[in-house]
Amino acid sequence: MCMTSNTYNQRYYKHNKEKIVKRRKELYKKNRAENIKRVQEWRKKNPDKYKSYGKKRAQLMKASIAIKNTKMRLEIISYYTNEKMCCQCCNESMLEFLSIDHIIPIAQTKEKRMHGIQLYNSIIKNNFPNKYQILCFNCNFGKKHHEECPHEKKRV
Repeated sequence: MCMTSNTYNQRYYKHNKEKIVKRRKELYKKNRAENIKRVQEWRKKNPDKYKSYGKKRAQLMKASIAIKNTKMRLEIISYYTNEKMCCQCCNESMLEFLSIDHIIPIAQTKEKRMHGIQLYNSIIKNNFPNKYQILCFNCNFGKKHHEECPHEKKRV
């Protein structure tokens, strides 16, 4: 069986990864000043490439953060709606309209105001506390400004 050098290198790296990484770190520390200088020179010679790498990386990071946020939001909505994925008041099911609502208004608690990723992280970290519910934006707005959702007034 004939093995290409690339295949051999991949296998060698796989079996000796720790040793190789350790050696690279040692070499980098030993030649740190030279490495920094070499990178700075390359950046000066190739400003367009350097900028494009930064832009690509920023776009990838932004996309991966958006995906992570969406996954967390869907996990939270799924948990609080028992996987029904709808408003707990009016049964609105368009995900774009659903929001996380504090059952007890935050103004009445000494809790710090959080929204977005900060709120998602807090909910997941605290194992989905019972102080939240899922409402659509209309029900959430109605609850905030009229103390109860207009749908609740209709039902009475």
